[in-house]
Amino acid sequence: LKDGKVLAYRDSPLKEKDIISIKKEKPNETIFVYESIMYSDEKITVNSDKKVKPFIPKTLKEQVQNLEQKYNELSMALNSIFYKLKMFQNSNIKEIREFSNKLISQTKDKNTIIQDLVFYGSSNDPIYRHGINVALLSNLLGNWIGLKKEQLNLLTFSALLHDIGKTRINKEILTKKTSLNFSEREEYKDHIKHGYNIVKEIVYLDKAVAQGVLFHHERLDGSGFPFKLTSEKIPEFSKIIAIADTFDNANSSRGKRKKLNPFEAIELIKEESFGKLDYIYSNIFINNILNFFIGKDVLLDNGEKAQIILMNVNDLSRPIIILNNDIIDLSKNKEVNIKEFVF
Repeated sequence: LKDGKVLAYRDSPLKEKDIISIKKEKPNETIFVYESIMYSDEKITVNSDKKVKPFIPKTLKEQVQNLEQKYNELSMALNSIFYKLKMFQNSNIKEIREFSNKLISQTKDKNTIIQDLVFYGSSNDPIYRHGINVALLSNLLGNWIGLKKEQLNLLTFSALLHDIGKTRINKEILTKKTSLNFSEREEYKDHIKHGYNIVKEIVYLDKAVAQGVLFHHERLDGSGFPFKLTSEKIPEFSKIIAIADTFDNANSSRGKRKKLNPFEAIELIKEESFGKLDYIYSNIFINNILNFFIGKDVLLDNGEKAQIILMNVNDLSRPIIILNNDIIDLSKNKEVNIKEFVF
């Protein structure tokens, strides 16, 4: 400031009271605060006594790698549940509830969850890991929308089970590297009815869960399947799952199609919000994911490293960045492009 007062020193940690002070001194300016490290509360053994290891830095990349391993392990467990359901064995709502709770409890840090879902996707696993991702994305969106806990739980169950019908589809169709022919497309579409028939038999399961499974490929303009329903006839769960499902599919390798980059995946949701996906829910999803991009490091096509400081909703792939202490609006500077995210 002009009077020489220092609000904060460069690279120094900020406490909540420091941020409040800065806001008071600079009420008319936008201030960005980025968290570059995470902290672990893992217990360590010292002299046979368990103690909490205080404030041990763990980078976001390490957090995501740990989470990725946990989600891959959970995918194997989901495989077991799906097998029992497919064979009409003793899998019930209690087992699904326990699995869902375990999934959500893996981490309460939304930044780490979104980092994992955005940059890893579900790879080439269109059933189990895809189910994990869609459940997590649906849970996040349900939270952002403001669903109550009971509805949020049911939504997560439905999202977990939304593609269970694929277990009764020829695996070659799910992994085919070329376009599906007509009969293959029709068999693929049948995964919806297979899934509904499996889920509706789960004892004590709310019917809203089975409906979410049955209608998640319906689209507001009537272009979806299997019933070509229009907006007012599509249940809320299905509208939410459709957004999560579309994003994870776009963000993952599927057969002959390679995954889109995060900007392109968000752009797809934006495009389909005009007629196919619920517009309000899509906007909530987009805005929250875009907020996550702020503060992320990116590699430019000129080899330099920059940081995103503000997203451009009208041109998602060309945000405002800071490069060598200069602020650059990529929507106005077409000579520089983002090549990839760095984390």
